[in-house]
Amino acid sequence: MIPRRKPRFYKGELKDILRSILSGKFLDGEHIERFRKEFADYIGTGYAIPACSGRNAMELILEGLNLNKGDEIILPAYTLKDLVRLIQEKGLVVRLADIEEDTFNVDPAAIEKKITERTKVVMVTHLFGLPCNIEEITGIAERHNVDVIEDCTHALGAVYKGKRVGSFGRAGFFSFEATKPVNTFGGGMVVTNDGGIASTAESVVKGYPFDRGSVLTKTGYAYLERLMVATQLFSLLNLCFVFGFTGKILSKLYLFLHSRARARYTRFTNLQAFLGIRQLSDLDERNEGRNRTALKLTERLNSDPDTGFLPQGYGEGRIFYFYVIRAVIRGELERIRKRMLLRGVDVGIKEEITDDCSLIADGVDHYPVVKNVFGSAVQLPVYDGLRDKDLDFIVKALKRSLK
Repeated sequence: MIPRRKPRFYKGELKDILRSILSGKFLDGEHIERFRKEFADYIGTGYAIPACSGRNAMELILEGLNLNKGDEIILPAYTLKDLVRLIQEKGLVVRLADIEEDTFNVDPAAIEKKITERTKVVMVTHLFGLPCNIEEITGIAERHNVDVIEDCTHALGAVYKGKRVGSFGRAGFFSFEATKPVNTFGGGMVVTNDGGIASTAESVVKGYPFDRGSVLTKTGYAYLERLMVATQLFSLLNLCFVFGFTGKILSKLYLFLHSRARARYTRFTNLQAFLGIRQLSDLDERNEGRNRTALKLTERLNSDPDTGFLPQGYGEGRIFYFYVIRAVIRGELERIRKRMLLRGVDVGIKEEITDDCSLIADGVDHYPVVKNVFGSAVQLPVYDGLRDKDLDFIVKALKRSLK
């Protein structure tokens, strides 16, 4: 079975974790400040503030913007539904914008149509590692006196016209969860050049506990989650779930680990910072490796029109957090997924990739591009360690799954 995702474990990682815990220096220490500085330098911003998750990092930015209840935030209609709900819980109004058919990123023209006198923020996502048209979007925002927040949770290391994503808007946020290019057993980061946002974020996170028991519990759950995703068990879970076997039990186990790994507001630890420093040091090299693998897969798909799929637009400076394609034939996703799993390739569809948020936010379904993409998108495996024969096998399985 070729798994859909394969988080990276570096050599000696578990030994480093245990050594840090046993030394008693895994909570607070010098690695935190070093990681902050190196991360800010890498992105090209003046400040980097660690958070307990990517979602928490977004919350910290919203806190720093001093928004009022009823203020409006524009988001892509194709994004994580939990972000929409989190924003709504703060009394803010979410307005959605449709996406571009070739890139799956938010359409700048659709953003401008949604701006009203109550709009305060445009939050853009660099989806699956492909930078959105951030230059045009920031231009629109400046004309309307609106702030831009960058959701960079898929795009650590991506570049747009020579600058790292995360350095264009008023602030940006990143995630270090199990499947991310830098994974530190949960955690996130706020990046900004705005001293006010940085100061507010600092003040809030200082109120989070350095509770030994909570931190160890959260780290343990996060490690088990990553281990589960990295092994064949996750693909077998999907196979069982799709065909209605005992997969529901395994699925509940994974969802339990996933939720428990993010359940507590705790300080970003010295151990997490140590892991982050180590992974940030070779991030560009690893991203380049994934890009080479993705390009090989794209070449195979483009050279064989019988596969019946269209890859997401490439775009200069992108990374491949996810490799997502669209099925030319609509309404076939469940059948394609079952056939791919039976042929030994785990793929993702629909909510497993990201969400159609239209009905969550405003109760109407008038985002035609999102509807088309959501109903036709398939996530294929792309990660370190895939060989040429694995890529050939994936393409062959796609062709056979359409018959």
